[in-house]
Amino acid sequence: MVALALVTFVAHLVFGATYLTKTWASDRRPSLGLTARNHLRSLPDLDTDNELDSTSYNRAAVTALNTGVPRSREGILFLRAPVSAYFVAASYALGGVCQLSISVVQAALSGLTGLLFGLAARRISGNHRPLAHAKRSSV
Repeated sequence: MVALALVTFVAHLVFGATYLTKTWASDRRPSLGLTARNHLRSLPDLDTDNELDSTSYNRAAVTALNTGVPRSREGILFLRAPVSAYFVAASYALGGVCQLSISVVQAALSGLTGLLFGLAARRISGNHRPLAHAKRSSV
């Protein structure tokens, strides 16, 4: 069960760490090594009229860290899924303002979710022993 959670954690960490750095078709591609304002500046659509959701959530998260309230580029209250902005802000508070912080927290939540689903499946199936020691039923 723990192995499943660890595999899920590693898989989501690798995916999350590479997703943003590989998906932008721009010379301003974000990097895992960039921190704080440099991380935000690397987002290709920062300070444009057509900011993508990921950029606006990053901006709102940084303002939430600094002021306690997520704000948009215009300075108004960020109401597009503010819980997401607070999630990103909490990730930044734990690991600093960088892509890796978000990737690690998301991977940890994915691993925990995998563990909880595994425990729930074991409980529903009635098999409370480790899989290696479970008896095979003969037909």
